[in-house]
Amino acid sequence: MANVKSKLGAGLTLLCFAVAGAGALTPEEILVVANSGSPEGVEIAKQYCAKRHVPDSQIILLALSTSESLSRDAYDNELAAPLRKSLEGNPGLKSRVRCLLMVYGVPISIGGYTPTPEEQGLIARLAGRIEEKRPALHEQLGLLCELARTVGVPVPAALGDLKTESLSGEKLSSEVVAARVLLTGLDKKIKTLPSYRHGQQRASQFGEIRARLVGQGWLEDGAVPVGEAQRGDGDLREYAKAKIGSESREKLYAAREEADGLLGVCQQLLADMAVVQKRESEASVDSELSLLYWGDYELCRWLPNVLNPVFASRLKPPLPPPPLMVARLDGPTPEVAAALVDRAIKGESEGLKGTFYIDASAYQRAKGGLYKLYDESLEKLAQGVREHTTIEVVLDKGGDLFPPDGCPHAALYCGWYSATKYIDSFAWAPGAVGYHITSFGAQGLHNQNSENWCKRMIEKGVAATLGPVGEPYLQAFPPPEDFFRVFLSGELSLAECYYLTNPFNSWRMILLGDPLYNPFRDHPVAAKQDVPNVGKAQTADKAEK
Repeated sequence: MANVKSKLGAGLTLLCFAVAGAGALTPEEILVVANSGSPEGVEIAKQYCAKRHVPDSQIILLALSTSESLSRDAYDNELAAPLRKSLEGNPGLKSRVRCLLMVYGVPISIGGYTPTPEEQGLIARLAGRIEEKRPALHEQLGLLCELARTVGVPVPAALGDLKTESLSGEKLSSEVVAARVLLTGLDKKIKTLPSYRHGQQRASQFGEIRARLVGQGWLEDGAVPVGEAQRGDGDLREYAKAKIGSESREKLYAAREEADGLLGVCQQLLADMAVVQKRESEASVDSELSLLYWGDYELCRWLPNVLNPVFASRLKPPLPPPPLMVARLDGPTPEVAAALVDRAIKGESEGLKGTFYIDASAYQRAKGGLYKLYDESLEKLAQGVREHTTIEVVLDKGGDLFPPDGCPHAALYCGWYSATKYIDSFAWAPGAVGYHITSFGAQGLHNQNSENWCKRMIEKGVAATLGPVGEPYLQAFPPPEDFFRVFLSGELSLAECYYLTNPFNSWRMILLGDPLYNPFRDHPVAAKQDVPNVGKAQTADKAEK
């Protein structure tokens, strides 16, 4: 947290773009969306507007299913299209609204995309192209494994069966990753062999196999992203812009194999298949609505959240429309959903008082990679809160979670990892905020028997939390260090804090709570100059689509 004052200027400069307007979120900038088929939800919308001084005219009622999930078609035609039409029919409202608030009764999640017959045909063609590469790929992988065994390098399990007569996308992905790991291990081993005859032979063999598998792309990971070429080669750069299925796209595959070998072309074919299939297109309604004004966009997995300075700093003209911030008042019952507003108001009027419990994990850190980065983010958060606020911090760095009833006066919380079982450790203070890093935290929000963290946390008394409606992968969570530092500053609302630190849109996370909530605006716990730059943890920077 050194050089905090210099970081502050850079961070606030980025905030100007990120929140798409001056100052913190105001009631006039919120549009409340309710399901006309849910009387309880409509009543929550009216109560929210009355309590938070949002104009009554800024409630939109849509005729929606009352189930927790929508099909992709239902989302497009019954929710997104009517909402967009209402806003575009009122230019003044559209220009003013920066945040959507979903209330109880509005579906939470969107099912996966079903390819059209034309897309299914294209998928079959791409699968055929992969199958054409299988014999040559497996021949070279077989030679690679044989060489590895000869010189004592372990062969990854994914390369243990190369006799299959067909190659699924999942198996090919595993083989490509394993092959790159083995190439790296062999490269290191070959360099240590004595330079007598056998060593020279092994090096020569390895060079031939490596050239066939990765060509010029040795140690370069990943396929050329759709629409963007990372290599300097002009043909590759041009072909990568071509539509999948076009003649120019076919030229890309030949160019990739020449430049990046069999692994490179197979990765490109896999990437193109994923785009056409719109693989992992299941999402939360809220995250998808952030891109309400973006028109047609890729549904395969996630898109970078350009309200986050990590991604905003990379934007080049023409700039996309600023995403909408989206929050939700929801829960297992209408009463629990409505209580989120009252808890936020109490937290603002009395100030959020209590202890910040942070549950790091030596077990998670030992996994390395992003696990280590996120666990370090928890520890840095604890250090920063201790040094720059008046809040008491309890940090646990062991392998176990906080024990039941072990966390009295809990005002703030962040930690991991209990996948689908809430641990009743906390006596939540009025206005408490926290989140648990887990794969399915917001699933089953309306299921009375669910023990998932988001549902149980709001039942037990928190004012706000966040979590995924499906497996989001670790890099989808706001880095704890970033989210809570911005929140503790008291300068921005809950919704703004979330969208400044949330890595992705069109993905699976939701924010539960009053978007205007800001308990530290009138009850500061940190000097304003102690607010560091957001996006500092850079974990989103390391995520690959």
